[in-house]
Amino acid sequence: RYTTKMAELRKLKPAYDKYDQALAAAGKKDMTTAKKLAAEAAKMVPREARFTQLLGDIAMSEKQHKEALTSYEKAIALDGNYFASYLGGGIAQYKLGNKAKAQEWLKKSADLLPTAPAAYYLGSMAKERGDMPGAMQLFKAAADSPSDYGQLAAGEFQRMDLGQNPGSYIA
Repeated sequence: RYTTKMAELRKLKPAYDKYDQALAAAGKKDMTTAKKLAAEAAKMVPREARFTQLLGDIAMSEKQHKEALTSYEKAIALDGNYFASYLGGGIAQYKLGNKAKAQEWLKKSADLLPTAPAAYYLGSMAKERGDMPGAMQLFKAAADSPSDYGQLAAGEFQRMDLGQNPGSYIA
């Protein structure tokens, strides 16, 4: 029984190897190779949501938001319990101007796993709606991250807080 199960897993290994190679290529900013390898992996194991999600991430890095959204929607259909597909899809929705759907997906992403990008975009939408306390809370949560989104959120929080608490910034 063990040998049978392991044989099934071994059949999948080449697809996961391609996925790993795609991640490495994306890390080196070689998006053409990354996209090719991720597409090959997705074709080899079409039920693996991470492969399709990576295609969405690559499309987002190339500012192809509609193409990314298609990949994220497919990844969500394959596995609706993984935060990253909702996160990427929410950001794509935001970039395409679909704020209601962006809010829904980013909230779902944050419910599954709170991240600085989700908090930053949710904070931006709260600010756009005029919910300044909510925006500040979200920006403050994201500001704890050392990531680029954490730095953006920290800047937004400080700009908003300066008007309310100038003594905290100016002696």
